[in-house]
Amino acid sequence: MAPAILLLSLPLLIAKPPHTALPAWAQAQWQQQKLEQTFSRRNYLHGAFLQADFNGDGKVDVAIPAARRTTGSQGVIIFHQGQPTPFIIGTTSNPVDELPKGNLAWTNQWRLFTKQKTYEVYLDKQETLRERPITLRYPAIEFSDGEKGGVLYWTGTHYRWLYQSC
Repeated sequence: MAPAILLLSLPLLIAKPPHTALPAWAQAQWQQQKLEQTFSRRNYLHGAFLQADFNGDGKVDVAIPAARRTTGSQGVIIFHQGQPTPFIIGTTSNPVDELPKGNLAWTNQWRLFTKQKTYEVYLDKQETLRERPITLRYPAIEFSDGEKGGVLYWTGTHYRWLYQSC
């Protein structure tokens, strides 16, 4: 009888949950904002979520890969601990022009970016590709598809996207 119990238990040991549980405070915010009605959590970035103090207030924040239910458009939802309203990046719902428009489906990698300096790629007046240094005060999120990418960081008042080549 013992071997049968072991065989019945085996699928439970092998099966992975679709995503890892969020910290309790982030899960509470997800539910309070009723985000489940509009978004589903997705693991397209090969990580259930990232945690860091993205806005420098001394509290750990959470970034979650998500997709808009109606369109499948992919993005990231960032919760600042202690603040009621999340920041929705991508998913065709950007509040400012400098964030990536539309869909983050092009990226398949993300990681915390903790260096204090990075570079922004831009075109000058002669349309020559240039770089300028950017100083980061807080941890940021780096996105990439292996060839191109960008860094999303908190300016002190809002999120800003830096285009970069990898």
